[in-house]
Amino acid sequence: MSIDPEAVPELSIDASVRVGERELRYDLSVSRGEHVTVIGPNGAGKSTLLRTLAGLQRVADGVVHVRSLVVDQPATKTFVAPHDRDIVLQPQTGALFPHLTVLDNVAFAPRSRGTSRRAARASAAAMLERVGIVDLAGRRPRELSGGQAGKVALARSLNSGSAVLLLDEPAAALDVEARAELRHHLNDLDATVVTVTHDPVEARLLGNRIVVVDDGHILQSGTATQVAASPRSRWVASLLGVNIVSGAAAGTTVMLDSTSLTLAEEAVGDVHVTFPANAVTLHRQRPDGSARNAWPISVTGLSTDGNRVNVAFEGPFDGRALITTSATTELGLGPGTKCWASVKATELTVLPA
Repeated sequence: MSIDPEAVPELSIDASVRVGERELRYDLSVSRGEHVTVIGPNGAGKSTLLRTLAGLQRVADGVVHVRSLVVDQPATKTFVAPHDRDIVLQPQTGALFPHLTVLDNVAFAPRSRGTSRRAARASAAAMLERVGIVDLAGRRPRELSGGQAGKVALARSLNSGSAVLLLDEPAAALDVEARAELRHHLNDLDATVVTVTHDPVEARLLGNRIVVVDDGHILQSGTATQVAASPRSRWVASLLGVNIVSGAAAGTTVMLDSTSLTLAEEAVGDVHVTFPANAVTLHRQRPDGSARNAWPISVTGLSTDGNRVNVAFEGPFDGRALITTSATTELGLGPGTKCWASVKATELTVLPA
């Protein structure tokens, strides 16, 4: 029977992994061309998930597929070596080769596949130009800053030509501008990408789907809106308790599709504006005060966490507020309630889009 390659997941794992005395269990499928962001607290098992998919960590039982090929299955004594999986893993350290120049680091993948040195270097130079670090081509890794090394590691991954990229905290050492460039590069990729991050903005803006790993297993999976609306742990609620809207800034005004926000400081161009859910206040009537941004909303859901209530809403944009249970009762909030949301300009953070 023939298999439609588009219908086969690019990656899938249904397996147990033992790390020391700890057992982790993963059940995850990633579609071809999908961009998945993996989040979770320190020690949750995120990096181990990437290492297992890449073949650097063997499974104890179960199976790992790359497309329709079984690459790790102890029951059948099947194991495909990492270099035969057409997968690139970029670890947190970047793992640049210290004896090679930046250009030759980026040229390494095509060279290892038999591409001529001249052609590999040409493709590497083009990638360095694309990432904006062509001036670093002749340097060695020891001569790079942390941010520069992070960009080189990304350029090497992008230049691999692999169908699958596994990226472990690729933006960890990058500044705000470089993080914005990273998002553009990754979101434009025609490849399957799985990215581990601790950054709430990256978690919301990178990828089609968020996968939450906690205590060595997949806790939940869905779009950023779905996961933020119904977080299954306090950690997830805290990380994703950030509202993000996008618009065009001119001075202290950011124009959105059907409303605007006033900033405390001037900005220009396309931007993302972030503000925490606990900075949003809700009102039955439009609030007064020039320091506030206010917009009408409709409550779409509520979930209780101790003495706080996570309020999901829709309006000019979808968002969340984190308020006390007493405020929820006082306002008489429930699904469908019409009210007003507000946030102070000083609570808004502006990031380049």
